[in-house]
Amino acid sequence: MLALGAAVGWATAIVLFKTVGDRLGPIALNTFKNLLAFVLIPPTMLLFGQDVLVDAPMADYGLLILSGVLGMGVSDTLYLMALNRLGAAVWAIANTLYAPMVVVMAMIFLGETLSVLQWAGVVLVLVALLLVGGERRRNGKKTADEPVKVRSGLFPKPKPSVSPAHAQFSRRDWLLGLTFAVLGMLSMAISVIIIKPVLDRSPVYWATEMRLAGGLLFLLVLIVANKRPGALFKPWKDPFVIKRMFPAAFVGTYLALVLLQGGLKYTQASTATVLTQTSTLFIFILAVVFLKEPVNLRRIFGVVLGLGGAVLVIFGGV
Repeated sequence: MLALGAAVGWATAIVLFKTVGDRLGPIALNTFKNLLAFVLIPPTMLLFGQDVLVDAPMADYGLLILSGVLGMGVSDTLYLMALNRLGAAVWAIANTLYAPMVVVMAMIFLGETLSVLQWAGVVLVLVALLLVGGERRRNGKKTADEPVKVRSGLFPKPKPSVSPAHAQFSRRDWLLGLTFAVLGMLSMAISVIIIKPVLDRSPVYWATEMRLAGGLLFLLVLIVANKRPGALFKPWKDPFVIKRMFPAAFVGTYLALVLLQGGLKYTQASTATVLTQTSTLFIFILAVVFLKEPVNLRRIFGVVLGLGGAVLVIFGGV
């Protein structure tokens, strides 16, 4: 249930982020949301009577920080680089590799197993993600399989004369995008597998804080590497950006990340990962309600299929 809650939290945040994403570069956005959670978690730990610094082996600190670098730094960066080169529908297909990667790695390295019902649930969730993730061009209108208009590269650049959404992407760009997407999913999967044993014996809030520290360290390196780091945060002068970013970062990073760590701690990594990937389904539901995105039978069927799969994953292991 914690993992499913993380999926709902991420979906809510992404719908909010969508309203300001075209005004921010990815580095500024990631830095803000991770920094907000990093600042809020220590007071939360004190409120619940927990120690901010846990008496744990240095190896545990190192693995959690490395997990943050891989899962919140490297993976997010590769994700954005892939999205710049792939259409959303193609990227959605690549994104479905994440859960199978974690399931296979959890079986090999952690000795986890799934019941027949849970395997059926995994298949239903993956099929649902493919159904909901994107659609092809119809009636000459741009749909989700075309390149998505996001900030080009890692740092904000001047607006090009031709919108990325209408630019012609070469085969090289497509292959690079697919490579970045697969490497991003692999990086995220590794970040989950290496900390599962640590999470089993660690407080959730502390583990989350250490992972955030790793992610912020990676982002700091990118900020220093930029020739004009001040320009990255110029959009924060816009009150509209601040108004939307605070609730999005609070729900999508502070709450959702803590829920994710709890899900990984109290159930199998494979089970928690499959459930968190249902965020795509919740994004669609919230986008329909609040952003008035179009609805069709294919996507409705995908949502029903995916939620049914989630139920099998949860209760198939009970």
